[in-house]
Formats: sequence, structure tokens, C-alpha cells
Amino acid sequence: MSLDAEIRKITTDPQLPPVAVVEPHPMNARSKVVFAVIALIAALGWAMIAVVRGEHVSSMWFVLAAVGSYVIAIRFYARLIERKILRPRDERATPAEEFDNGKDFMPTDRRVLFGHHFAAIAGAGPLVGPVLASQMGYLPGTMWIIIGVIFAGAVQDYMVLHFSIRRHGRSLGQMARDELGRCSASWSSVRWRRVRGESSRSP
Repeated sequence: MSLDAEIRKITTDPQLPPVAVVEPHPMNARSKVVFAVIALIAALGWAMIAVVRGEHVSSMWFVLAAVGSYVIAIRFYARLIERKILRPRDERATPAEEFDNGKDFMPTDRRVLFGHHFAAIAGAGPLVGPVLASQMGYLPGTMWIIIGVIFAGAVQDYMVLHFSIRRHGRSLGQMARDELGRCSASWSSVRWRRVRGESSRSP
């Protein structure tokens, strides 16, 4: 049986692309080999960044280290968070399905959602990473950005999005107001907008 045949696609409308994909668990032998190769490639990229001295480091090693680390993290660490902490249910309607009005809420293809979320991600990585790289070399800056994304930035964004789905599509400021009160929510909103604004202006 091919890998495509084992993947279950979730659709809300037969006329639209699938909104989610459920991969088989546990992994088959083919998937284990693929992820083992990706892990080796990522390890090679990290090793070259750590070993090469001077300012002339090929950007290829950064790409291999980053992409390989992200693929491994999204397959194992993100799956752990999904199954042990958030536990989403396919039969539970999202705000886009519940309040579909063609404007603020509308079921959208997962690839479009990924593009929107990827473009909106910002944090301390683009600010602090280059500073660390200029002061202590490429390896600390690369570790700050990649490992910081895996264990902090991506986890925060994923969990905030999940909480927003559970709270009928409410924003982070609205959820903070509900849980912390008006004063704390105002401070959280100011800090959130400041971090987002500074990160979006960083080169």
C-alpha cells in the first residue's frame, strides 16, 4: 500500500480541497527511512556550521540545518503537543465553519492558511539572532533562531491559534481580557503589538 493511500483527507465540502490531512500512526518503514535521511542531512548542516571558521560559510548548510530540523520537529514534537496537550477533534466545527459569513469567517484550504500564518510569524529571533551571530559567530545565532522557533515561537503560535479556535475565533487580546481582566489585557496587547511591529521592521 502506498503512503498516499494511507493518508486520510478531511473535507468539509466535496467541491473544495481538503482542510486537513491525517497521517498514519505509527510510521511505516518507508517513512522511518525518509526521516532518518532528513535527520542526517540536518546533522550535517549543523556540523558544518559549527566546524567552519571565518566569515565564509555556505548558506546551503544553514538551509539544510533549518529545513531538516523543522521537518523533524513538526513530525515528532508537534505531533506530541497535538496528541498529548491540545488533542484536536475532527468532528468539532471550527469558527470558520460555525460562523461562515464569507468575510471574517470562511473555510479555507490548509495551504492558504499555512501561507497566511507563515507570513505573520514574527518574534525575537529576527532581532536577537543576527546580533548573536555578529558577536559570537554563526552557530549561536543559528541555534537561537532555529531552536527558538521549534521550542518557543512555533509552539506559542500554534497554541494561541488552537485556543482561538476553542474560543470562537477570538483574538489574543480578547482572550487575555476574558482571563486576566481589562488592565492586564491592555498591557498584553501593547506588548504583543510592539514585538510584532519591531519584528516586521527588522531586516
